[in-house]
Amino acid sequence: NGLWKWHRVAFEMGRSPNYLQRITEVAKSVVQGEGLSEKAQGAMQRDLAAFEQWRLALDGNARSSAPSGISQGKKSAVQSDRENEME
Repeated sequence: NGLWKWHRVAFEMGRSPNYLQRITEVAKSVVQGEGLSEKAQGAMQRDLAAFEQWRLALDGNARSSAPSGISQGKKSAVQSDRENEME
C-alpha cells in the first residue's frame, strides 16, 4: 500500500514521531473507507519525491547532493514546515 510506503520513507527521512503517527492515523482511516485528503496527498507526494531524489543521488554516488537533512537524519526548515502541514 502506498500509505505504508510513505510511512517507511518518512521514517527513513528522519520525520518526527508526531508526523509518523499522523501518517499511521491517515492510513488507518483510509483502510476504514475514508478518503485521503488533498493535504495528505500533497504531503505524501512531496515526501516520496524528495526520497526518490535522495535515492537517485545515492545511486549516482553523489551523497552530498541529497536534499538537506535527509542523509544525516536531520530536518531542514522546509522539512519542519512540511511536517506542520500534516499536524
